[in-house]
Amino acid sequence: MLKLKPERCKKLSYLLMLIPGIACAQQSVLYNSHRQLIADTSFVIDKKSFSNLPLFEKEILPRIYNNVKYPARLRYNGVNGSVVAKLVISGDSLSFRIMKSSYDDFNLPVSTCLKNLSRYIQSGLFPKKEMLSFYVPIKFEVILNRYQETLKKNKMITIEAYEEAPVIYEVN
Repeated sequence: MLKLKPERCKKLSYLLMLIPGIACAQQSVLYNSHRQLIADTSFVIDKKSFSNLPLFEKEILPRIYNNVKYPARLRYNGVNGSVVAKLVISGDSLSFRIMKSSYDDFNLPVSTCLKNLSRYIQSGLFPKKEMLSFYVPIKFEVILNRYQETLKKNKMITIEAYEEAPVIYEVN
């Protein structure tokens, strides 16, 4: 058994406590370590926003995921596309702008969702004196005939389960 002096043991304890914080402090699904949006690296956020990214991804992204609706006409016609929206959170207010869109008809459901999201921001979730900016990429994709596709690929019937974003219930 290894014996350490109390001073060394204390220093080692502090070092070991820091390692998990360093390793996972800035992990993001949407952004790389250079604060660039992974889907389109031309969009970059500032350091303050980047430090609030875990809260944004935990609280805001599921709300967007659960509330953006695929336009029925585009879904029926098999039209795929994407939208990048910029969200600016300042205290209790939220503003947004569509920065990039592959098809204008996708803008309305994204805008509608983000307008409704502004009511949630008023609950004081983010720091009041900071202006935070985030870019959110949203991909619209119609998956046609997935059964036939997976049958050909796997040579067997494939039963798939998808983990959904957490459903968040609001209490009024």
